[in-house]
Amino acid sequence: MGSRFTSWPGILLVLAVLAVLVPALPRGVAAQDAAPPKRIHEAYKAELAALAAAQRKDGSWAAEGDYTSPGMTALALVALTHSGAHHKLINPGDPAPAAVQRDLDHLAKLQDPRGRLRGARLEEELLGTLAIATASLNSGDKALDPMVERALERTLALRRKDGSFGSRRANILGAFALQLSFIVTNAKRREALDILGDVLGRDASALPERTSALLSCGVERDDPRVRADLEHAFKIPADLDPADKKWDPVRFWLSCLAVANAADPGSAAERDFRKAVAAVVDAKPPPGLKERLFRALGLRVAFAYEFALVNK
Repeated sequence: MGSRFTSWPGILLVLAVLAVLVPALPRGVAAQDAAPPKRIHEAYKAELAALAAAQRKDGSWAAEGDYTSPGMTALALVALTHSGAHHKLINPGDPAPAAVQRDLDHLAKLQDPRGRLRGARLEEELLGTLAIATASLNSGDKALDPMVERALERTLALRRKDGSFGSRRANILGAFALQLSFIVTNAKRREALDILGDVLGRDASALPERTSALLSCGVERDDPRVRADLEHAFKIPADLDPADKKWDPVRFWLSCLAVANAADPGSAAERDFRKAVAAVVDAKPPPGLKERLFRALGLRVAFAYEFALVNK
């Protein structure tokens, strides 16, 4: 079965709003000072190659830092599916579809009847739900729907009494996971996202990481909170210097999503986004695979954004 999306750029930014919002520039006109899409894509492909090389025979990835093996396996599937790869894709010479299939098979073995991902921590389970839902959306494989439904029920059960997941990044990942799972399952339970949007909307410390999560929860692009978030995008000096010890690959990914989905053309946020992406493209990759995967997710967002600009 083919993809549920009608065009492959739609797969590139499947998180948050399922499309890249780009300014209306003439076809073939690249944005000034932006890293060329080809260079961004090459850097991204290098990260995917490192990812594929690290996959174990059983389809899993080894634990790293504060991430367990199930967590790394879920994160790997997010990175693979974010590239548009899926297990039904026939592309000779491309190892990604087989890697996705092995990853899915391993996660299926880890998932218990109630949707719990055995051995995974909270944020890792949310990544797992996000990954499985994205794999389903990319492939259109209805056989994955029961797995998505179990993951969705588990995700809903992980919420606290106030409807949140307890921490800033768990709330952000939870918003992504719920939105995509609701799409796959045709669920009508918007209340969970509305409540989570209210929680995120009150968390001013989450600027600008929460932006795309707010959009996932139904907040409008011109909402004052979204506009305020963008004023903080890439404003920390470390955000523009991947060699800085305070540079955060997760923040890089989420900030890229924020700008790609909500920034105005020619804005300061867009200019700083391009500076940050160019610095990452030129920088030596971090030694840890987890950091490289989040870095890859940010680069994929950047590639989708610039590719859409020059092909609009």
